[in-house]
Amino acid sequence: MAFAFSRDRLLGVDVEHLRHIPEMEQLMSYFHPVEREGILRLPSDEQQQAFFDCWTRKEAFVKATGEGLSRPLDSFFMEKQDGSFTVNGAGIRSGDWKIYGFTPGRGYAGAVAIRRERP
Repeated sequence: MAFAFSRDRLLGVDVEHLRHIPEMEQLMSYFHPVEREGILRLPSDEQQQAFFDCWTRKEAFVKATGEGLSRPLDSFFMEKQDGSFTVNGAGIRSGDWKIYGFTPGRGYAGAVAIRRERP
């Protein structure tokens, strides 16, 4: 479990337990092609961690915007920049959001999304 608070910024957080998902490749079809291709280029033993890292970043973002899964997960992608990620995609100005991954505990992936400027 994770909590994030802000008085004047939109933010969202997500935590997922790393686990075997037989349909992982099928679920990746919902990711943006840039993310999907990046994960599939990794050695197979690194793909599960990369999948959950990507999933938590995307979930944190759609929670922060309040859109939830009504925003298609393939309508945006994350780009790594200076240890964090920026969001690019439909209706999003690059640099408006910062996404930070973290490890909340062994066997877990987490992310927090923060809007850089006040809405």
